[in-house]
Amino acid sequence: MNSSTKTQAAALLASILLIGGAQVAQAQEVEVEAEVEISAQATTSRPALPPRPPRPQPLMQLREDARERIMDLREGMQERRAEIRVEMQNASSGEERRTIIKEMRENREEIRDRAQEIRGNIKERLQVLVRTHVGAVVKRSENALNMFDNLVSRMESRIEKLKERGADTTSVEASLSASIALITTAKADLGGLQTLVASVQESSDPATVKTQLRAAIEKVTASIKAAHASLLATARALAQLSASTSVEAETSN
Repeated sequence: MNSSTKTQAAALLASILLIGGAQVAQAQEVEVEAEVEISAQATTSRPALPPRPPRPQPLMQLREDARERIMDLREGMQERRAEIRVEMQNASSGEERRTIIKEMRENREEIRDRAQEIRGNIKERLQVLVRTHVGAVVKRSENALNMFDNLVSRMESRIEKLKERGADTTSVEASLSASIALITTAKADLGGLQTLVASVQESSDPATVKTQLRAAIEKVTASIKAAHASLLATARALAQLSASTSVEAETSN
């Protein structure tokens, strides 16, 4: 067997093996903590993962804090209204009543502005919380899919060389096409997860968000695993075809 052919086939198969199977941590009850991990299954060790960021407040607690703050504002407004009613009853002139009414309107506007500020702040914190927990999943998934694309390019190049040598690449090309389709599906699923994260609003129900995120993460994980398994099978088939083509070439010589 040609040593160059052996090296190329082995390198291609090893590249697939280096990616390994995607491993996903189970989603926790309080917060979504899932990560797509690409583990090494060849001679190299798995690269160290970056340290986890500090845990932000859980979704439920975040919403509860906002609710309590807004309720405090409303209670304060109700107390002030009661005081204003008394002041209106005790007002001795029309001018005094107009001043009290003006103050009441200003207080109402201030309370409304403060409530909107709280909601806006909670919305931002909720989005940061979700993005922090899902960010690792998205990043690792993107890395895996980029590696898959690179491997597809290498396999396509190898197939073209084999075709030039007269090899029948029909079967391996079909296998690669199936792998590409699975990669496309994985990219679409990842896009769905990113869209879901971007859609999280202050008014979003935490329990619903957690359930949706868990389902989306599991979907992405499953599709990446399927694409990886398909690529591995394609790489093995390509390596076998390369080897048999080399044997035929040596025999004919």
